[in-house]
Amino acid sequence: MRRRLRYLRRVRELGYRDLGGLVFELRRAGAQNEVLVGAKFDALVRIDAELHALERGLRDFQPIEELHEPGVSVCVRCGALHGSEANFCPQCGVRVGHTGAAPGSPAPPPAAVAPGPPAGSQPTAGAAPTTGQGPAGAPPGR
Repeated sequence: MRRRLRYLRRVRELGYRDLGGLVFELRRAGAQNEVLVGAKFDALVRIDAELHALERGLRDFQPIEELHEPGVSVCVRCGALHGSEANFCPQCGVRVGHTGAAPGSPAPPPAAVAPGPPAGSQPTAGAAPTTGQGPAGAPPGR
C-alpha cells in the first residue's frame, strides 16, 4: 500500500505538470480543447481521491511539495520568476532576497520622515511632546 501511495504521489505531480503545460500551450496558441482538458482534470481527480483515501488509511499525510529548480527563484512580493543571480525582480523591482510583502500585495508606500527636535534640545521631564501645532490645530505662535 505504501508503494502505491508513493506511486500515486508521483503520478499526481506529473499530472499537474501535464495539465498545466497543456493549458499553457492551448492559451498560447489561442486554441481550446475542453474535452482533452476535462479528461486530464477528471483523471487527476480520480488519482487525488485514491491518494487521499490511502493517506487516511495509512495515516501518512504529506503537504504538496514546492518544486525548486537551480537557477530559478520567485519574487516574494509579486510571485514572478527570475534568475537566482538577479539583484532585482524584473516585474516589480523589489530587491531579491529582501523579505517584502506577500505575493499579490501592493508595494508598500515610502515612509514619511517626521522632522525631529532641533539638534541639542532635549524634552523636559513631564512635558508633553510637541507636535508643531498650537491649540485647536493653529500653528504655534499665533
